[in-house]
Amino acid sequence: MFEIEKVTGADISNQLMAVVNNYPKALKDLSEAMARVNKQYTDAFKIVKKELDYK
Repeated sequence: MFEIEKVTGADISNQLMAVVNNYPKALKDLSEAMARVNKQYTDAFKIVKKELDYK
């Protein structure tokens, strides 16, 4: 992940080449990241639902 205000072209190029050079790993990393996002989303909305059902 990049902070866009601080990233250089070389940083972006290096990350792109890491994906190109090992695409299966990039897909695995993406899958793992999305699993974390989905868990956080599910956990957050359980809390929201609980609060809304309470009121």
